[in-house]
Amino acid sequence: MPEIKKKKINPEVVDIEIGVRHLRKVRFYPLSAKQQLDLTDIIKDIFAEMTNLDAQDESSESLVSFFDKVLVIVKDNIEEIIRMISDEDATVILSDTTNSQLVEIIDYVYTTNFEGPLKNLMARFQKPGQDQGDLIQSVLSQLSPQSAKSMDTDLKTSTEKVSEKAG
Repeated sequence: MPEIKKKKINPEVVDIEIGVRHLRKVRFYPLSAKQQLDLTDIIKDIFAEMTNLDAQDESSESLVSFFDKVLVIVKDNIEEIIRMISDEDATVILSDTTNSQLVEIIDYVYTTNFEGPLKNLMARFQKPGQDQGDLIQSVLSQLSPQSAKSMDTDLKTSTEKVSEKAG
């Protein structure tokens, strides 16, 4: 009689209860490395919006504009993200999910796929005694469009080929 092999389930797989009227469990999987890289483009768009939000301008109008832009990014990509992490139909899941349940799903994606790697990356660049918030602000300010404009881009490069110099 052949021995039945037990499959190991990834410990990062979770069942989250969703439902507007009746709860049911939906299984969610962590992202693959390729999916994380694909999703990084979406996250970069959100960070770009964060850097566009001027730190000095905390008016309710700019905050509303920021959240509006972030919500558009999430809205445009949420079905694709759900497809990446579940075997079930993304449209059905979203139709049967409340906002608080969606936040739980998004939190799962972030904590499982990005929080640990980001903490490790930040720790590598953090100077002794530097607050992590200061490090994040420093990185974001370097990525901001204003700092990109101030960079000297007057590069002087040689067009001579190496073989021409040797000859």
